[in-house]
Formats: sequence, C-alpha cells, structure tokens
Amino acid sequence: MKAHMFFSATEKRAALKELTPMFQEHDSLWVRLGKARPLIEEYAARLNPADPKSVSIADCGCSGGTLLEQLKAAGFTNLHGVDFENFLRNKEVATFHRTDFNFEPLPFPDASLDMVVSIETVEHLENPMHFEREVARVLKPNGIFIFSMPNIFHIWNRIGFLRTGDMFRYHEHNDHFAVMPRGVFKKIFLRDFTLLETRFDIGELPYRFFGKFTYPANELFGRSICRILEKKPENRRV
Repeated sequence: MKAHMFFSATEKRAALKELTPMFQEHDSLWVRLGKARPLIEEYAARLNPADPKSVSIADCGCSGGTLLEQLKAAGFTNLHGVDFENFLRNKEVATFHRTDFNFEPLPFPDASLDMVVSIETVEHLENPMHFEREVARVLKPNGIFIFSMPNIFHIWNRIGFLRTGDMFRYHEHNDHFAVMPRGVFKKIFLRDFTLLETRFDIGELPYRFFGKFTYPANELFGRSICRILEKKPENRRV
C-alpha cells in the first residue's frame, strides 16, 4: 500500500517504517516558503505585546518539526509538538505529545494554550469535528487557532468538480477526505471561533502550459487556504 493511502492513525502506526522518512522529510509550502513563522509571530505579538516569544504554542501535526525548529530559532520558548507518533528530527526542539486527533483528547488542560497551529493536517482527519472541539477546549479565551488545508475554491477544483465530481487534491488515490465548503466550515468552526482573516500560500493553475504563468495568491488560484481564528471568550464548551 502506498504511504499516502494510510487513513487512520492505527493504520499509520502499523506502518511506521514506511511512513517515517515521509513525515521527517516532507513539509508543506507554508513552512517551506517561510510563510507560517511570520504569521505566527504576528499573532503572538497581538496576544502578548510585552513578551510575544513566551506565548504557548502547540503545533498539531508537527511531523519532522521544521516549523517548530523555525520558531525555536526565532526565540519562542514555550513550544509543543503533537502528532500520532514522534517524527521530530530534533527531539529537543519542543515538548512532544503523542495523540490521535480523530478520537483522543489533546493532552493539555482546559484553557491552557495561547495558540494552536495545524498546517496541512485537517484534510487528513477522519473526525475534524472532534479536533475542532479539542482545540477550542485547550485554547484560552481569545486564543488563536491557525490552520491550513487545500483550497477547494480554486478555479481548477470548481471546473474539475463540474466535469468529474472530483477535485485535483481530493481523489481516490490520496488520504485527503475532510472537505470544508463554506457552510460546513461555518457549522464546525464558527460555533467556537471568530474568523479573523483568510490567507493563501501561492497562486497556481496546474494544467498543461497554464502552469508556466504566475497567478495571484487568492481564492481562485491559491493552492492552499489558511484561516486564522480567535476563540470566542464566551465559549460554552469549556
């Protein structure tokens, strides 16, 4: 079975020898292009203007730990890595927590974290609603949740869905299956959070010679979408 066809954390844990190189070596564009760290720094400064590098941050879906390494190098001191197994190349870069995001609670007390980051992870989850509830539980009131996933609003996804019923980053040969159209996103995430802003990583049109051109990083051409959310202070789940 190909590595990208393992779905549940149980299946992945049974295939660690095959999966470890992929998790240690692969990083999302948000991380590789250096866009995730400045975004986190920006919102850390909003959370604690006097000492932004002390905010507590959990990277959920940390894989090999590249983002955590970037944050540690930038001076952040309260870092946590969370994933279904420990793939960190540098085991000292953060405190690691082993968790299945689909069914297990996040290993933090209620209202204990300033920020949760999850880059290109939600689309892999069997149970994104459970993950959202747990993020809301562990964040402090007005805490920040930053997460990215494939941009289903991309023009090529819209055309592809009309033609075939599939989208180019959601098909039967990968493990992307949590899809967030606008209404589903609102129902799941805006019960506990306020949407502060939306950003996109790069613009692309992955079709033949059209791929040679430059496109804006917006809703119609952005490869991935990143949403920045703030936990509602009156959150009723905590």
